[in-house]
Amino acid sequence: MYRLYCSTPPAEPVSKIVYTRVFHEFDPALPFYKPKKDQCTKCNNYNNCVASNLITDKIKTDWSEHKRREKESLDMKKEDKNIAIDNKGKHFRSVSFDLQAGLNLPHAGDSQIYYKRKLSVFNFTIYEHHSAMDTTMYGTN
Repeated sequence: MYRLYCSTPPAEPVSKIVYTRVFHEFDPALPFYKPKKDQCTKCNNYNNCVASNLITDKIKTDWSEHKRREKESLDMKKEDKNIAIDNKGKHFRSVSFDLQAGLNLPHAGDSQIYYKRKLSVFNFTIYEHHSAMDTTMYGTN
């Protein structure tokens, strides 16, 4: 994030120490937040069954098939991405879409704030694999 800040013209950036101090000493604190990765319902169910020792042969079989299909789809995506990169998107394009889970603002751990929220934000991202520069993000509330 600091590198992004430094690359933004025209102001001369402050040192990394000053930049970091602002985040640590600001009241309220400005934390760096790393969003959780999207989680699959089947994987969550499997992990819950494993954690509570309720795993059955059917659950294991279903989960193994699910993971096989996941690997197959990721391999296909990688292959398509490589084809798109090789011909620079002229005759073949590989595109990924991602709709981020709704972000409710303001956010806090307190359940009371759920009913006081003012805004839900949705982010939709389109990523064209032939060029790292061709990424479009739309945000709406």
